[in-house]
Amino acid sequence: MTKLECKNKNELKVQCNHCKSIFSTKSSSRTSHLRRHLNNCLKKLITTSLNTPWPLNHHKEMVHL
Repeated sequence: MTKLECKNKNELKVQCNHCKSIFSTKSSSRTSHLRRHLNNCLKKLITTSLNTPWPLNHHKEMVHL
């Protein structure tokens, strides 16, 4: 998460580094929704990267001994 500048000092805005979603909250309130988003976002990122197929020519790059 990256903290963003706000005109109102009582407000906090952050942007997810992975999906670029922007969240806001009061500085006096809790930030558990940010942690939940980050955990879910990272799970999606990992799942997506694991399900990405190999390039079609991956067999050409393999070394045969």
